[in-house]
Amino acid sequence: LLPTDHSLSPAGNPSHTALRCSSGHRCGLLGGVLGTRGCARTYPMGASYLPKGREVNAGSRGRLRPRRLQARDDRRVTPAMDTVSCTAGPLTLTVGLEGGVVVELIKGKQPWLKAGGEAKRDGAPATETSSRYHGAYPLLPFIGRLADGRFSWAGVNYTLPPHPLAAPHALHGVGWERRWAVASQGASAITLSLDHPGDDAWPFAFRAKQHFALHPWGLALTMTLTNQHRASAPAQLGWHPYFPSAGASLGTAFKQHWESDERDLPSQPVPLPNARWAVEETVWDHCFEGPAQGALAWPGQALRLAWSSAPRSPFRGAVLYLPEASDFFCCEPVTACPNALTAADPHARGVVALAPGESLHLSIALREERFAP
Repeated sequence: LLPTDHSLSPAGNPSHTALRCSSGHRCGLLGGVLGTRGCARTYPMGASYLPKGREVNAGSRGRLRPRRLQARDDRRVTPAMDTVSCTAGPLTLTVGLEGGVVVELIKGKQPWLKAGGEAKRDGAPATETSSRYHGAYPLLPFIGRLADGRFSWAGVNYTLPPHPLAAPHALHGVGWERRWAVASQGASAITLSLDHPGDDAWPFAFRAKQHFALHPWGLALTMTLTNQHRASAPAQLGWHPYFPSAGASLGTAFKQHWESDERDLPSQPVPLPNARWAVEETVWDHCFEGPAQGALAWPGQALRLAWSSAPRSPFRGAVLYLPEASDFFCCEPVTACPNALTAADPHARGVVALAPGESLHLSIALREERFAP
């Protein structure tokens, strides 16, 4: 782990100085992006360092404008990603401990996931350890943007720090920005775990696990979040995979999608007349509701993504992120709608209340389908 406030000495070693974002915070750097989690915190995903006083500003739709982040003396430090792998026949899975990411899922020489697309959009090296620059990452204990980082639970008001990719909103919970541990590893399976004690980024203690199991047909992922707080705590789970967009089509049985307001927050559901798209001709960044499965197809290849939760959430659906002119797209299985914690009825939007010791599970299967030309 690296200290948040530092520069590079002539020998290339960290020494303390001040790093400030455009909000004036002293920040950690997350994969080349300034974080705003507050001062004197330590992050496992620091990758590039700015001289004192350098600022980063947010662009439209809450994403950072592409901008290369330089280290002192124009040197870039990229910590090595600690990884573990397993195999089953021609399938190989590699996961990274920083952020609990899937670094690679590949069959023979055919990647099933697309890494590096967000790095290209950010103007950053794909070797950065940011979760967004790999094949997939976990979403927990909440999904997507949380409006202004504010919500109420059990009569208590909470304010979370804004995330630089979505300010003034909080984003995606804490799992994707923390270091996970290897709980178990076998020839064809890996389990990662994360113990969160509760802090200013999320006040409720929990233990999370990701169990990855390879099968002849593909990948089974079981995500678990167990409440270790002294009282009831809200829980949501999701997975954020990236797929290659070239020649791709996406078919679903979703019935409606949530329109976004001017703050990029879900505002109201709208009936969906068509649920099949040519990815390269479509732009989406919305939450969708309906049967929890999707058919993904490319020339010569087809995959099916399906998911379920236990206890079963009243919300079924996914977030579809199909950015314009990109080499990737995302179909993100989730147990709740983004910003569900601020809804008049959070449970109806998918928030599960866990008593101490209770768990929420999200089961995901990504399987190869017989290709029909």
